Parts: sequence; structure tokens; C-alpha cells
Amino acid sequence: MYDTSLRPAASSQNKKIFLASFGVFIVFLAYYLWTSSVLPRGAGPDYRSNNEATAFFFTHHRMAVLPDDEEQVYFTSHGGTRVLRPPLSYIVSAIVAQFYETDTEKERFLAFRKGSALLMAAAVAIGCYGFFVLLQSPLLALLGAALFGLLPQATFIASYNNDDSAAIFSATMLITLMVGTYRYGLTPFRFALLGLATGLAILSKFSAWLITPFVLLFVAYVALTTLRPMQWVRYSALAAVMVVLGGGWWILSNIYHYGIDDPLAMKIQQMMIDTHRRLLVSEAHGYAAINIGFRELWLDNYKNFIGETLKSTIGNLDWLRLKVGNLQYLVYKSIFAVAMLYYIFRLLSFANSGLRQKLDTANIRRFVFETILFSACVFQVYMYTWTNIQNDIQVQGKYLLPVLMAVLLLFFMAWDGARSWLFGKLAARNIERIQISPKSLYSGVIVAAIVGVIAVHMDALTNYVIPYYRPPLYNVGVSHFQAVKRKDLVPETVNNLKVDRQVSRIQFTSTGDDPWVVWSSNLCRYLRGNTLLRFRLQSTQRNLFQIYIDEGEGFKEENSFKYTYNPGDEEIVFPLALKKCRRIRFDPALGEASIVIQDIAVARMIIRARR
Repeated sequence: MYDTSLRPAASSQNKKIFLASFGVFIVFLAYYLWTSSVLPRGAGPDYRSNNEATAFFFTHHRMAVLPDDEEQVYFTSHGGTRVLRPPLSYIVSAIVAQFYETDTEKERFLAFRKGSALLMAAAVAIGCYGFFVLLQSPLLALLGAALFGLLPQATFIASYNNDDSAAIFSATMLITLMVGTYRYGLTPFRFALLGLATGLAILSKFSAWLITPFVLLFVAYVALTTLRPMQWVRYSALAAVMVVLGGGWWILSNIYHYGIDDPLAMKIQQMMIDTHRRLLVSEAHGYAAINIGFRELWLDNYKNFIGETLKSTIGNLDWLRLKVGNLQYLVYKSIFAVAMLYYIFRLLSFANSGLRQKLDTANIRRFVFETILFSACVFQVYMYTWTNIQNDIQVQGKYLLPVLMAVLLLFFMAWDGARSWLFGKLAARNIERIQISPKSLYSGVIVAAIVGVIAVHMDALTNYVIPYYRPPLYNVGVSHFQAVKRKDLVPETVNNLKVDRQVSRIQFTSTGDDPWVVWSSNLCRYLRGNTLLRFRLQSTQRNLFQIYIDEGEGFKEENSFKYTYNPGDEEIVFPLALKKCRRIRFDPALGEASIVIQDIAVARMIIRARR
């Protein structure tokens, strides 16, 4: 399947790969810059915290040092500040904002978003390159880039100022370099890049740190099996220097300012929280406070934890208020499932080959590579769950996206395995009647898949995201009122109420407390969909008219409509939007009363969005 003895691509081919990846970068950067410009203010979680951290770098061109800069730093109501977090995204956003107009608050707000767009576009381009290195297929690389960059949650992260974009960027860079190590082995240049990527991961976000040990573990495995001891030492020294240059300097800076016992600025952060907390909260946090643990979340699926996690990973946007459609969830859930099932299949296959003593070096190396990818995904999920249990309840799957590249790699390895099996079957049957070559047919399938991914993304954008932020105007049409026929107004159950049905009117006279009448299901036939229910009513006193709709679960208060009427003649109109209607109950008054309804009529409403 994969020839790991392949040498790096020739110079001309390598240039084409980089040019193609750069083209992907330009396309996604243009798209993300547009989405970051049109996304409404306040749509992104923690937007003020992120913007204030960026503003400090933008204004002062340096990192904040606390407590010296305490007066110039923004603190949340909980006392926290983001200037003490790993600052890669804020530094990038501050640098990019220098190229934009920032005279007004709105201009500055939008300018600070562009750093996330840049980081995410770079992540997609790097991922595209990684897909090509593994699969040696330009079309599959483009399909991978589309699946990566057009994931609704990824596009949303690229559209507002946040630090998740830096985590995804650095993790994707690390995984892509691991792919290069798997295919081409280790060189001094690749060691230097691995050191740089590790430093950038340190500088990005703690969620990106989780994948770093797995990448370094695979690199160590390859180094120990292919390099001489002195090469290993020299390359490691080079990588260590690049780690410091890439982001290790942030840890050194913290040690310098806050002491060797606070390399991650945790102690100074807690000191600031204790000083600036304005909102007192309970000491108990996370699911552990209510005795919910791993078993309840993953085996019992407490409050649909698994489903909500998957939805928020794919696209539950804007403070978990904006869900996309079933189509988007189905596509990406299927990809996630295929990736995980593929590894289980490979584990069984590898074990079977081991028992038969049919393992070679290439097969072992491939299995180690796949195991590292799978383990990184599992560990990311484990730490995400642990954080929800022990720290804060945040069912936000965006924290899993640093391993998105790993999931897609496993998916494409499954894809390529299926392709090899299918082509083998076609070759064995020697099908000559098919005029088109299998290779051309396969390319057509990939192109169709790319178009399909774009269409799925556009469906989410046009049918869910845009209508959420810019609700369309609607045209409402109302038909003529149709009188409900007397034969369809048949009392089924009556309580403390006398119902006198006459030719052109109905008189209700209460005979006790809580008078009501339940009509036969014939009345429900008039009230399907969007309708207006009209009464013309006569009364000698002020009282309350209430109707209840039974949609299959009995009469409930939340499925009721009320109107307070006055003495004399009145017209009451109830707007109804019913999916189901089994029975209707009228409560014409509270206590003793006598009222007359001259007619009951229904009009249908047709509601269409303006195009």
C-alpha cells in the first residue's frame, strides 16, 4: 500500500506540490477573510478576552508582565486574563492587524480576526501537503483539504479571533511532519522542522500539547531504527535549538519573570484570579461535582454527551446556539466512524499476520504509524472528557480539532485500502467491456467527492449559518376564513359546563369551577399546519378564554393559548402552528359565567421566505 522506501519527490515535482499547497492556502485564506468580515460581532466565544489579549500585543509590541502591567490588562469577571496564556494566536493576530485600518473600534475588531483566518488557511495548506505526501495523489490531497477546511466548525474558528486556530495549525504541522518522517525518513532539515513545530505547539494552546508526545514517540521510533547514535544526538541537538526558537522561549520568559517554579505562568495566573475575581463561584466544577464520571458520560451517555460532543466538533457554533443540518453531521460522523473502524480492522489484521509470522519491516512501521495516529485521537478525547469531569463542563468538540488531521489520515488510509481491494477485484475479473479505464473512473469519483464536500458546506452556509445571522423576510398569505361545520363540533367530554349548540351559535354556561369541553377529533382536521382560529364572542363579564391542544401527549399548559375578554362583543384570533392535533379543549371561563360564540372559523396561512 505504502512504499516507505520512497525518496522525496524530485525538485520539479516538489515545486508543483508546494505551488498546489500554496494555491490551496490562497483560496482558503480568501474565503476565511471574507467569513471573518461578515460574521457578526459577538458571535465568537470569549471574543472580548481574545481581543483584549491581542490588543496588548498590538499596542505594546511585547508580552505582558504581571503584576507590572496589571493596570493595562483586561480581567474577566472570574479574574482570569489571556495575556498569560500561550500567545501564538494573539501575536499573529496583532501582526496581521498592522496591515489593516484600525482607526475605529469596528475596524480594529475585524482586523484582529484576520490572524485566525491566516492560521487556519495555513493549517489547511499544510494538511493538503501532508495528504499528498502520504497518498501520492493530488486529487486526494485536494479532497482532504476540502474536508479539513470546509468542516463547519473549522470555518467558524477561522472567522473570529481565538487561540484554537493556533492549536489546530501547530498540531497539523506536527502531524504532517510525522507523515513525512513515515514516508521519507529523517533528515537534519526534517529534524529542524520538527523542533520548530514542537516549539509552535508549545506557543499555541494546551490542547495542542497533547499530540506532541505521540509525534515525538514516532520520530524516536524511526530514529532508533534508521539512524546511527551520533546522527541521533546531532539531530536532537538541532531540534532542541529549534524548539526554543519556535516557542520554548515562552517558557524561558516565564521562568525569568515568575521563577523556575512557574514555567507555565500558572501561579501568577492564580494570583491574578484571586485579586481580580468579581464573580464568586462554587469551588465545585465539572461533572465530578454531581458524581458523573467516565462511565456515565461514555457508557451511559449522560445527557447525550457523545452526540453533543460530535455535533459541536462538526458544527454547533456561536456559543452552541447554531446547529447545522443532518447532512453535515452524517458526512463527518461517517468519516470519523470509518477512521476508527479502520484502525480496529488493521489491529486485527496485524495480529493475524503476527501469528502467521508474515510481518516485514514496512508492515510493522506502517502499523506503528497508524497506532500513533489512533492513540493520539483517543488521548485527545480522554483529556477532553477528563477536563469536563474535573475542571469545567464545556461540551465543545472544537477542543478535539487538533487531531482532525490524524482522523482524516486514518480515513484516507481506509479509502486507499478499499481502492486497492476494488482494483484487485476488477483486475482479477479482467473486465474488458468497460470503455473507461479504472484510473479515470477513480479520478472521476474523487472529483465528484470534492464537489460533494463543497456542496455540503454550501448547504450549511446557505440554509443554516446565513439564515441564523440574517433571518430572511417572509411573505405571509392568509386564505378566506372557513366556518367550522356544526356537525364537526361534537362535545366528547364536558366538565362543569353546559354546551347548547344551536344553528348559528354555541352557548356555554358554567355549572361549577374549572368548566371545559373537549371536542371530537373532527375539529382537528381544520387545524393542520399554520392556521388562524377565530371566534366571535359575546359576554356579560370580563373573563379568560383558554384553549388546549393535545398533540399526542395530553393537554399541557405549554400547548395552550389564553385570551382575556371584556363584556360585550369581541373577536378572538389564535395563531396556531401544529404538527399534530388529536383533540382540542375549550376552557371558556374561570368560575361561573355565560358566553355565546356566534361562529368558529379557520383560515390557512402560507408562509414563504422571500427569495
